[in-house]
Amino acid sequence: MKLKKQKNLLEELVAELEETNAQLNQQINDRKLAEKKLARSFDIQSVISSVLRISLEPLSLTEHLAHILDLILAIPWLSIQKKGAIFLVAEDEASISLRVHRGLPETLVEKCANISYGTCICGRAASTRKTVFCDRIDDRHEIRYPGMLPHGHYCTPILSGDRLLGVLNLYVEEGHNRKQEDDWFLSTIADTLAGIIEKKQLEETLRYSEESFRAIVNKSTDAIIVADQDGKLLYVNPAVEIFFRKQARELLGAPLGIPIATGAVLEIDITRADREQGTGEMLVVETTWLGKPARLVLIRDITTRKLAENALQESEIKFRKISSAAHDAIIILDNNGNVSFWNEAAERLFGYSSREILGKNLHEVLASPRFREAFTQGCRNFQTTGQGAVVGRINEFAALKKDGTEFPIELSVSAMKLKGEWNAIGIIRDITSRKQAEQRLQQLAHFDVLTNLPNRVMFGDRLSQALSQAKRYNHKFALLFLDLDNFKFINDTLGHAIGDLLLKEVAVRLNGCVRDSDTVARMGGDEFTVILSKITEQRDVALVAAKIFESITRPFLLAGRECLIGVSIGISIFPTDADNEEALITKADRAMYVVKSCKNQ
Repeated sequence: MKLKKQKNLLEELVAELEETNAQLNQQINDRKLAEKKLARSFDIQSVISSVLRISLEPLSLTEHLAHILDLILAIPWLSIQKKGAIFLVAEDEASISLRVHRGLPETLVEKCANISYGTCICGRAASTRKTVFCDRIDDRHEIRYPGMLPHGHYCTPILSGDRLLGVLNLYVEEGHNRKQEDDWFLSTIADTLAGIIEKKQLEETLRYSEESFRAIVNKSTDAIIVADQDGKLLYVNPAVEIFFRKQARELLGAPLGIPIATGAVLEIDITRADREQGTGEMLVVETTWLGKPARLVLIRDITTRKLAENALQESEIKFRKISSAAHDAIIILDNNGNVSFWNEAAERLFGYSSREILGKNLHEVLASPRFREAFTQGCRNFQTTGQGAVVGRINEFAALKKDGTEFPIELSVSAMKLKGEWNAIGIIRDITSRKQAEQRLQQLAHFDVLTNLPNRVMFGDRLSQALSQAKRYNHKFALLFLDLDNFKFINDTLGHAIGDLLLKEVAVRLNGCVRDSDTVARMGGDEFTVILSKITEQRDVALVAAKIFESITRPFLLAGRECLIGVSIGISIFPTDADNEEALITKADRAMYVVKSCKNQ
């Protein structure tokens, strides 16, 4: 009995000991786990501290990212391969560009140089803004290359709020199990990277901005000065040294020597780069310099402009003198077609004074109604291009005087740009006398001076037209040759004056025998021709010939004298008698002489 109690007691002691031992093992395991977490947390803090320490070093963004990637790949507890990459968002903000990498083959570096959002694992992380994990090569691996080894990925987006800055890409062994602590670490390191990237990008932007500003200021041909409220110079650019022929060290801390009043634009004497004296334009505005009130002084060399202005004034004076003395009208139109210059010759030509016409639309005032719409349309095109149908050419138009009289003009137009807008210079000449002379020459060239009938030249042209029309429309026409009988006797006995009167009257009677579409011409002397342009039957020709004969054989009363003449008529018909001009003329002429010969027998 006593032995049994001792056995029970012993069993209880063993149970208690086992329980105590289990609790002790649990405490040891918990402590080891806590120590492991603490060590990992320490490692993470150490990595982040190292990353932050690196970010303070005077390195470029690429150098910073390379050092940080090396730190991440060296973490012993992070189950990753010794290769990876960091991408940054490209300028198009639709793709990511490879910035730094470790352990990647050149083939992959080339393929991954630029990845569009949504393409492959890294592109998906960029488009979703979430970490993308894969434990093996799957369908999402759109970028591949020969000899690619099995692997997996952690692709973590680098975000600043909602803005994507880049992607961190790490490689894991095939079949790797995703761990929560890995995600937490990668998210933490990505946030740290985001801060560094933003800081370095801002620094690079500011540095580039400052360098660009300094380059612009140093290369500027304008003098740029910063002065304090007392007028002492705090900063000068190289152009100041040229303008004032002093070194910067001589100028800084000293007054400029010119009153510095804000808001006013002054002209001052300067020395130019060629050491010649010139004129500068100075503008002063309020600003701050190193946190204190200051004045910004800008000085621009305007010597060339002043010379150009003086030359322009002299040129304008010369132009006005020349235009005042010119016999031709000189007009300048602005971009809207309104008159901006009107010389004295224009006043004489059109009857409008400068006061009446300046500012008015030229086309509405001077253009003939039949040209007005074309001029208006041409003006619209000229406004934008400086070109038009009349520009650079000598043109002839009809214009209106102030009293409404229409007269012919010769117009030459040139284009010039004033203040960025196209203006037109027009030189206008009255060509009324020339047109009248041309009409007289035209009359002399194609019409008989005495009878005003078409002459031999015009007859040839009308015959060609009649032949072309007849062939085209398949109709007949007739040619009549006329020779006056007894004309020579009257001309010789009664004189050439009576002979001329007789020829004029014959012309009138011949015109009265034919249609408006027909042609009566004087070939010379007492010979005439008639072209009956369109006939239906040959008897129509006979009727006209009879009408002519009856008209010409009636007595003529010339200067109180009654005169009688006859007429011999020869006829040829197209196409019955001939099908060309020469043959038609020959046959009509021969027929006429046959008639005349019969009369003389």
